[in-house]
Amino acid sequence: MTRVGRGAAVDVVILAAGESRRFNGVKLLADYGRKPLLQWAIDNALTLEDVTVTVVVGAHRSQIVQRIDFAGVKRLYNGQWSE
Repeated sequence: MTRVGRGAAVDVVILAAGESRRFNGVKLLADYGRKPLLQWAIDNALTLEDVTVTVVVGAHRSQIVQRIDFAGVKRLYNGQWSE
């Protein structure tokens, strides 16, 4: 684990609600290495010590939920993602 600071609690919010209009497909699910980009972001955030990770999903929610491991993170749905 990476230490952020002595006794510091860290909140990480990963904004994953976008539509990926300019990308050919769902950008968050694009494979990089052997896992989707969003999984990389989540896994890296979870390496921090004393961290709370929240992922906000919106567009493509059903596809994202099927492919991403949300263990250890909070998941929120933004129903107004297009705004």
